[in-house]
Amino acid sequence: MLNIFYGRESIDKEQFIYEQIDKSQRRTLVIVPDQYTLEAEKQAFRLLQAQGLMDVEIVSMSRLGFKLLAEQGGGQKTFIDKYGRHMLLSQITAKLEEDLQVFKDSRRKNSFIEMTNNFISEMKQYNVGPGDLALLADNLEADSLLKKKLSDLELIFAEYENRIDGKYTDSEDYISLYTEKIKSSSIVQGAVIWVYGFDSFAPKSLDVLGHLMEAAEDVNVFLTYDQNCRDEEIFQLTGIVMENLVKQAELFGVDHQRLQVSDRYKSQKNSQAIKVLEEELFAVGIHKPAAHRGITLVKAANMYNEAESAAAFILHLLRDEGFRYRDIVVICNDQAVRGSIISRIFDECGISLFDDKKRSILASPIAIFVVSLIETIAYRYRTADIFKVLKTGFTSLSDEDIELLENYAIKYRIKGSMWKKPFVKGQLEYGDDGLEHMNQIRGQAMELFDRFEIIYREAENNRGFIEDCYDFLMEYAGLGDKILTLIEEQEAQGMLDLAEETSQIWRQIVGLFDQLAELTGEDAFDGKEFVSVLITGLSELEVGVLPPTADDILMGTMQRTRSGQVRAAVVIGANEGVLPSGAPEEGLFSLEELDYLTESGKEICKVERIRVLEEKLAIYRNLSKPSDYLWISYSASDEEGKETRPSEIVDNIRRIFPNLPVENDVLNRSDVKSLVGGRLSTLRHLTAALQTAKRGDKIDGTWKPVMEWFAANDKVDLDKVKKGLEFTNDQRKLNGRLMRDLYVREGKRDLTLSPSRLERFSRCPFSHFVAYGLRPAERRIFEAAGREIGDIYHRCLMKLSETLTKEKTWHQITEEECRTFVSQIVEKETSNYREGVFHFSNEERYKTKRIEDTCFYVCWALVEQIRAGKIKESLYEVPFGKEQKIAPIEIECGDEKVYIEGKIDRLDVLDQDRVKIIDYKTGKENFDKEEARGGYRLQLMLYLKAAQETDKKPAGVFYFLIGDPRVDLTGTEREKISEKNFKRNEEIFSIKWYNGQR
Repeated sequence: MLNIFYGRESIDKEQFIYEQIDKSQRRTLVIVPDQYTLEAEKQAFRLLQAQGLMDVEIVSMSRLGFKLLAEQGGGQKTFIDKYGRHMLLSQITAKLEEDLQVFKDSRRKNSFIEMTNNFISEMKQYNVGPGDLALLADNLEADSLLKKKLSDLELIFAEYENRIDGKYTDSEDYISLYTEKIKSSSIVQGAVIWVYGFDSFAPKSLDVLGHLMEAAEDVNVFLTYDQNCRDEEIFQLTGIVMENLVKQAELFGVDHQRLQVSDRYKSQKNSQAIKVLEEELFAVGIHKPAAHRGITLVKAANMYNEAESAAAFILHLLRDEGFRYRDIVVICNDQAVRGSIISRIFDECGISLFDDKKRSILASPIAIFVVSLIETIAYRYRTADIFKVLKTGFTSLSDEDIELLENYAIKYRIKGSMWKKPFVKGQLEYGDDGLEHMNQIRGQAMELFDRFEIIYREAENNRGFIEDCYDFLMEYAGLGDKILTLIEEQEAQGMLDLAEETSQIWRQIVGLFDQLAELTGEDAFDGKEFVSVLITGLSELEVGVLPPTADDILMGTMQRTRSGQVRAAVVIGANEGVLPSGAPEEGLFSLEELDYLTESGKEICKVERIRVLEEKLAIYRNLSKPSDYLWISYSASDEEGKETRPSEIVDNIRRIFPNLPVENDVLNRSDVKSLVGGRLSTLRHLTAALQTAKRGDKIDGTWKPVMEWFAANDKVDLDKVKKGLEFTNDQRKLNGRLMRDLYVREGKRDLTLSPSRLERFSRCPFSHFVAYGLRPAERRIFEAAGREIGDIYHRCLMKLSETLTKEKTWHQITEEECRTFVSQIVEKETSNYREGVFHFSNEERYKTKRIEDTCFYVCWALVEQIRAGKIKESLYEVPFGKEQKIAPIEIECGDEKVYIEGKIDRLDVLDQDRVKIIDYKTGKENFDKEEARGGYRLQLMLYLKAAQETDKKPAGVFYFLIGDPRVDLTGTEREKISEKNFKRNEEIFSIKWYNGQR
């Protein structure tokens, strides 16, 4: 017998159901959605007033199937779930890429694989196979886009079915395995079955219900439904479900009846406003204005204010109304954007919130360890992969050793096979002991990878690799014990939901390994392909966790959340396009195409019309759920500050309750008490109030007891706030002692500065403080970069100038002799520079050749300058300062004397005792007299002042720019310059460039 009971959401379904169960005293199965089993058990204990459930068992559809297969056999099949299907579809679409007409360019996108995966899952639920897609395609025009899409998907689906046929069972076909076993099951025979909590059933689930009708004594289905009412539209979906159930009963020859539940089961706990809302939310026609007590509408300036307003309301319920966490449910459809904001704000307010959502595992340390370990060997020891493994915390290295190793690897560009050999660079920086310690760390790290590489190299097929990899992870790497330790640490820190998540992740990965072994076990092992498929599977893996405690506030979406009886519902994000949610932005088919397929007579998946009906019913159900309070908010702007509109639900509520005010968010109204809640959030608001008072505005008296509380319970943080309020950011001079501690060099008595330091200070005093006061250690990369190349340029110029001046051959040296001389200098300087950095790799060797060419152009330009000028004497690298021939520049600074010292690159002495300063620069420098007047360009001026000493006159200051000559060949000019004369053009350009800087 099929009994379809129905009633509005105002009917207490569970009271009715468990009252009937209690009366019957018969063996009963209660079937509810997967996510509601725990709550349903709680309600059963409460309503049956039992210490244990003897003849009542609460199961989900999948759990019922497991019990049937365990009872009668057939449960030992090798199953492929959606994660295994995802991996297999990745391989299939790669193989069929050239045969695809529409989705050829999309097949590499993970989103396409995910959509195809979900589509196949839905088709299986609707009993649709590849042949059905082919028939639909045959009825369409040859050049139709829809026909091509169906053909592509039929090709993929058929290949998928072919791959698993006779070997594996798709998890969506799990229902088919146990459906036929229902009739002979002792679990079902003679039992009374109750089904509730469902809004709709897929065709396969309807088949299960049909077989249950045939085998069980009674099947009772409770649906949310009403007829001949003003809001009949929200029950359209349930009406369809009822018709389908009746058809199943007739198909199996089972009697059926529809029974409306009596109004005596209407919930008496609901407030009058909630009762009115339940009746009028989607009703059409005239209604009477009603009292709105218990319903609140809030317009927030932004999402953060919205979350804080929700937290303030919940704190009010907890503090003033005596609510428990479990009495409240938070609903937010916009989990992607608002979810993290809500969690963070609630945490600041001291509210424990359980986010009811599936969580991806790809970013978990366990998944990173496994994937990066394989990638390290597959991609020949990429440094990034190695440190991903080490930083998971699952190795024997300490955090300090990992940091030392990483700094060394970055400095000396360790990569590839260099990890397999002892480190030799860094002798000057680290010394013998430091380098030996670094090699000990390297050796300790490489033990793990060396052992794993043996497994990797010896693997012949995927199955063998997976088995050996699992043994390695559990036995040698000790991953199992380390995961248990991590779980214990998370539990000790109060992160119970994270600990539960961690405990599931390893089981999920092992399950994924099992499916990989089944799907690709006999394939020849290819590390790169294997890890690619593994990442594809892991990217789809999700874990779901139960609330860590019985007293938690649950946060979920309208359709996913299944809560029991609650006293207050807090709905966040009642904005247009969010509640109800808009149509999906992307999919395999457009909405019009799906409607066309449905109208053609073959339902292949859930269409948009059904999704809309489901969500409308979910909104009606959740907004009618709370007994005391309904709090709804919407934001006036999105995360980018753009204006957003309230949902039509808000308009409906205001229509029902015309006198219901729309409140401002908690930060934009005068209710100071609402800002007092969690310690961190209250401290933040207290700080803002004290800042207001400091500006001279009146402060609300509510803050006085708050100040007293912090003074008694959290004086440290309160003192920090007070100190921060007293901060004025006024610049004060350093006292003499601190100045000397910071800036006077060790072993020196006087403060000495260089011109470049003065320039740095004048541009940014803080930069000067960091560089010369704090003096952080520089992590200088072992590469031929600008600083290193500049050093070679400078040394080459100095060596040439020194030699030609000493031998007095400036006017005799030929161009060829200059080139030879430069080549010798560059070779000598680069061979000894920083442990041979210029011979480190082919890139550095190429740069060395470019340096040699550039140095020649520069040096020859210098020779031509000397020949063209009337210079009595040129001096190079001329120092000035204490204990030098040229005295330092002395400046009086109060009671202190500051000495400016430095070294002049080139000093030319001209007739009439005039001096000229030339500074070699490898960057782009332009002298600006206004900057010099402002104190930002002092270097050349100070050099000139020092060079004048007491009897010389200034002649000028100059930059001599050094750079790698380049010719701009962009646009049409590129075609005009042939390769034949390119070299000559480069040389001409170089001479003009350097001569132009005289």
